[in-house]
Amino acid sequence: MFYDTLENFIRLRYQLLPYIYSVAARVTLDDLSMYRPLVFDYPQDSQVLDDRGSYLFGPSFLVHPITHPMYFGEDGQAMDVGSYQEPVYLPAGTVWYDFWTGDC
Repeated sequence: MFYDTLENFIRLRYQLLPYIYSVAARVTLDDLSMYRPLVFDYPQDSQVLDDRGSYLFGPSFLVHPITHPMYFGEDGQAMDVGSYQEPVYLPAGTVWYDFWTGDC
């Protein structure tokens, strides 16, 4: 199970390389930032001021890292894979797509 996850994310990294290089070029040429807090792009949305977990990766990705154990609880006991949910706030005024499913 863990090997498959590692392999899938290595493949994802290679799929994202054109995007990463494009963002890096814009950082160099246009003085942009590769990683930004949400408030930089959504200053009119007061809820992003309290969001300390999410950030923008380039102009197209909102990232919300999961920092809680997903497969094993804090006591080391195995958890159900689907038992943990992390709330994510999506700023208003933009159409958001789920990267994994393509759902809007």
